[in-house]
Amino acid sequence: MVLGEKVSQVHVLYADIGKYLNERFHQYYLEMLPVPLRIANLKYKRKEDRVANLFGKLLLLEGLDLLHIPRAYINDLSYNKHKRPYIKGLNFLDFNISHSGDYVLCAISETTRVGVDIERIDSIDFQEYSETMNEHQWQEIARASNPLAEFYHYWTIKESVIKADSRTFEIPLKDIHVQNNWVTIEKTRWFLSPLNINENYCSVLASSVENVVLHQHRLF
Repeated sequence: MVLGEKVSQVHVLYADIGKYLNERFHQYYLEMLPVPLRIANLKYKRKEDRVANLFGKLLLLEGLDLLHIPRAYINDLSYNKHKRPYIKGLNFLDFNISHSGDYVLCAISETTRVGVDIERIDSIDFQEYSETMNEHQWQEIARASNPLAEFYHYWTIKESVIKADSRTFEIPLKDIHVQNNWVTIEKTRWFLSPLNINENYCSVLASSVENVVLHQHRLF
């Protein structure tokens, strides 16, 4: 690090939402959101989706608190043409939310672009995902002592990178090549930081800045 260089910090806030699936808890925490976000939340048909959406927004609010940004800015939450969320008027701020199983994550930073993904390590049929990995990656998965965990290692990297890039599935997963702790997409390099959330999950942060200072916060 160069003397005087500004340190890029990323906060990753996360919550175990399994115990909050009770409707009483949902209603209690829902009151913490502004009315438009409450209405949007109730449009989700599945209880699990409502709870994941709710706590994603609550983690975002907590992230704004950490950065000393007024919570009222969440009223300016919007989405770009790729359906990636952002807050109008806060061009310096970037955040990203992911959820899987019992966990919801929110990565937030004032100094780097971020993408985050978490996946519960569940059994899958690799043949159904044949187009998501290139030949070298499938070879690495096959040689691994735990092929399932290795598959999710690559999957979360790819997901975090395309979420940071913002174009989501416009970028073919098969074309994403991982080199050590970074990925390059069309001359843009994304740096990777593994997250330690739960041994039964795999999670990765992608950032546009190398050697970020990472702070993890378990909430709720």
